Amino acid sequence: MKPRKFRNKYRVDSTRKPNWDYRRPGVYYITLVTKNRIHFFGSIVKRIPNSDNEMHLSELGKLADKFWQEIPLHFPFVELGNFVIMPDHMHGMLIIKNNPEIKSNITVSKEEETSFNSNVFEPNFESIQRAYTCSIRENMASISPKYGSISTVVRSYKSVVSKFAHMINPDFDWHSNYHDYVVLSRNAYDNMQRYTLNNPKNWGRRRT
Repeated sequence: MKPRKFRNKYRVDSTRKPNWDYRRPGVYYITLVTKNRIHFFGSIVKRIPNSDNEMHLSELGKLADKFWQEIPLHFPFVELGNFVIMPDHMHGMLIIKNNPEIKSNITVSKEEETSFNSNVFEPNFESIQRAYTCSIRENMASISPKYGSISTVVRSYKSVVSKFAHMINPDFDWHSNYHDYVVLSRNAYDNMQRYTLNNPKNWGRRRT
């Protein structure tokens, strides 16, 4: 995805794919923003002249970092890609593998099963497109979060961060929605991994 996707300063509304089952194995890029873009998570600093920007985490930022890293402990079917905590937002890659506890009509090919249960990102695009076409045909339009879905993971993460953040700063709050992007190509995956790592360095050039 091109960086311009994140340039809209206050636009964090979901870009959910219609009829796509968000429990499905895949790679999902998530952006979460604090309410009113308040810098709860820390500040960007430059240690020495001509050096790259660095993110200095506040106590709330440390909580956001800690609980994101702990997501796989609570959702074993999730792996983490690159992520970054910024003063007023965070970006992170969530990789959903096959979850044997999920009972649904999701069908996954053997090639795709092998892909998403390994550390190598090689999605079977034919299988993904077939699943997407099938989902549209079956009209899977329910918006209520299901166990094992990206919505459930994100909601749980936001909830636990809020719970502990309020002990430090009662004014903390998230923007009510979040931005998600389904990564469908290796090129997009690599670009977004780099984009995440470079976020602190690019702070001030554009709001992302």
